[in-house]
Amino acid sequence: MRWVEVLNRVRFLLPASALLTLLLTTRFADGGSLAVRVTYDYSVWYSTVVVVVGVLLDLRALGWTYSYCSTLLLSLLSALVVLIGRVSSLVINCTLYLPYDVMPLFGSRYTRESFFISLVLASVGVSLSLVSLSLHSALGRPLVFREGRPVNAVIASAWNRLRLAFSTTNLYLPSSFLLGFTLRFVPELIWWPWHIGWDTVEYVAHLEDFMVRLNPFASYYWMGGLRNIPPMLNLVVLVPAHAFSAWAVFKVYPAVAYGLLCLSSALLAKTVFRTSGWGAFLTSAITAFYVLNLRISWDYQRQLLGSVFMLLSLAVLDRPGRWGAKRAATAVALLVCSALSHEVTGFFAAVASFTLLLKSALNRELWGASAGSIALAASVALELWYWGVPYTEVPGIGTLPAGLVSYFDVDASEVISYLFAGFGAVLPLALLSLLERDSRYIYCKIALASLLLAGLSPLLAPYTSVAVWYRFMVGAAPIASTLAGAWVAKSSGGWKFQLAYITLLMVLAFPFAYTVFGATKYAYSMREFPLLGLTPLPNDQKYLEDLAEVAKVVKNLDPDIVVVAPDWVARWVHLSKRNPSPSELVWVWPRLNSTIDSIVRELKLSKAYLITPLQLKNSTDLVVVDVWNGKVLYLYYVETRTNQTDPEAL
Repeated sequence: MRWVEVLNRVRFLLPASALLTLLLTTRFADGGSLAVRVTYDYSVWYSTVVVVVGVLLDLRALGWTYSYCSTLLLSLLSALVVLIGRVSSLVINCTLYLPYDVMPLFGSRYTRESFFISLVLASVGVSLSLVSLSLHSALGRPLVFREGRPVNAVIASAWNRLRLAFSTTNLYLPSSFLLGFTLRFVPELIWWPWHIGWDTVEYVAHLEDFMVRLNPFASYYWMGGLRNIPPMLNLVVLVPAHAFSAWAVFKVYPAVAYGLLCLSSALLAKTVFRTSGWGAFLTSAITAFYVLNLRISWDYQRQLLGSVFMLLSLAVLDRPGRWGAKRAATAVALLVCSALSHEVTGFFAAVASFTLLLKSALNRELWGASAGSIALAASVALELWYWGVPYTEVPGIGTLPAGLVSYFDVDASEVISYLFAGFGAVLPLALLSLLERDSRYIYCKIALASLLLAGLSPLLAPYTSVAVWYRFMVGAAPIASTLAGAWVAKSSGGWKFQLAYITLLMVLAFPFAYTVFGATKYAYSMREFPLLGLTPLPNDQKYLEDLAEVAKVVKNLDPDIVVVAPDWVARWVHLSKRNPSPSELVWVWPRLNSTIDSIVRELKLSKAYLITPLQLKNSTDLVVVDVWNGKVLYLYYVETRTNQTDPEAL
């Protein structure tokens, strides 16, 4: 006799053991020891698992024979109650300690409320399960109240209806958007009202600069210097920013854009890779839970928007069929929007446009060739405008095309880290998708290859690499995750393989997104990866409060005197200064730990406002006046003694 058959006969012992475990471990009280709390939490997990297993065995033994209108419903209700109790207690436990101490999945600390909720629901669910399973084991069948379809047939029918709805309607599109939006918006709620990411505050300040100036092709202040900035994001969020505020827009935009990225991934899987609607939703889930995509959403806000346009472009380019006016116009619009969004997706647009031009010319398709030439001209012109020059001079090497720079030896090892730690779970399946016999996805192949080659350039090119190669490396992530998702959706492994693969991605995604289980250790292996997960930077409340306050204080300072601040402070100062010049707001990178005398001498300043976490005193050459003190930050007026004014006037 197989062990499953033995377990079926004594399945009532599972909820019985769960009830006994709860009775033995319910010794929780405020201030209880860690051992008591952990033991109780394990008993709740044990109760949840064994009740669910017992109910599944019950359904396996009886569910295909007996009506849904029977005591089998009592078994289903018991599983639902214990699952609700387990999830709700975890949510309450985490909520109390957010955002700084996200509870572990097992052995979490309990609040008084979550303890009673978990105890009541677990006890009720276990008791209901014990009654129903004991009755079924004793009688060999459930009590049937009315004849009808078997309960398993009802469940299977509901599941098939859901799959059919995904296949025969466009339900997969809003479902994909909602999944991506929810996953990314939860960290925003956890850290409300602070922005997730490092650069995001600078995006807010830049958007406010743009709202004042309204010139998409002007140079703007960005992180201490003037830059030609891709304007698409500003144009997209301009109206909501006027209706609400730039600050509010960037609390919601990352989640909306991430939802659109998942929607675009599902659309590409359905229209080009010919998955079912359910397979398209599965593909969007793989894109949502892929940690490199989550990293793009942390603070690569322009690149996130460009990635959406990139996937939509591929859905048009790789769709089978001949080129007409409508398709050509759509391709041009999406490719130009990709180029207007970010330098990396502008590179993609140039490569895809050139491929379209070449392929259409060979096939004598006038509309395709016209679309390719227009998009190519626009994307190349935009890329050159972003760089500001058509070439760069590299010491010891000579003249190189714009975008190529010399690299450091450490870059090569970091490329390998990105390749294995970042792409290890996705790239093999993406390549399998591209190697299928009926694979005609020429644009997806070229886009993935070109972005990865740019990212791998420190390993490939002699003494040179693509500037910020890691942005190109991570830029390939949405394509790779979509290809992998399409392969998983169409594979013969079935739902068990699909569930296992999604779970693997979640093991990395959830700790990174919600900062649990030592996510920082994983992040150390990749360049510009947030070490603290999807949190603000800094992620300390007193620092954030000081930064918000110093942004207000700067508004009342003399606008003719330069403000000097370390990089992590200067982006907040930028919130209070509209369209400053690099000489008005000076970013001092981590070297601010040097003496105030050396900083002033190096910057050749006669007077300045200095914001620093260091406490400063007068020196031989400088007069230091205390203007504002926060919890961790200090704002000083600093003046050389040869240029000294009356401190009382300040």
